[in-house]
Amino acid sequence: MTFRKLKRFLQTPFSQKLLIGEAVMLLAFSKVCILFFPLKKIIPYLGNLNCQLTDLPTTNLAIIATNIRNAILSASSNVPWRSVCLDQALCCMLMLRRRKVSHSLCLGLKKDDMHQQLLAHAWIQLGEEILIGGECSRSFILIANFSTSYLKRA
Repeated sequence: MTFRKLKRFLQTPFSQKLLIGEAVMLLAFSKVCILFFPLKKIIPYLGNLNCQLTDLPTTNLAIIATNIRNAILSASSNVPWRSVCLDQALCCMLMLRRRKVSHSLCLGLKKDDMHQQLLAHAWIQLGEEILIGGECSRSFILIANFSTSYLKRA
């Protein structure tokens, strides 16, 4: 199985390999930040609190965002630690910021009635599209979103 993954990685274009490498480094950085810093220290760097973005990305930015998502999903499934939704969302946020793509980092909660516990989830949105963490985010109640916009207003 590992040989097959290595062969597939070697066949990917160089630009995608660079994105995957960047994603691995930022996933590690995100994991360290989450483990060693309280959330209240991280929040000031996330963006504008509860500022809803309605900006739709251009076609070029949507392609960039899709490439970033694919790199993060590939990297997160191959790192030696467990990469959870918040790790992936922070990594995606940093990669989108670097490329000046407007986005929102969303945090949500839901109650698990079966186990009597509160569950948390993080995801990234571009306009109305969920880029990372979208598979189950609709079942969570949005409690905060942090938006970063790069569009110039007239």
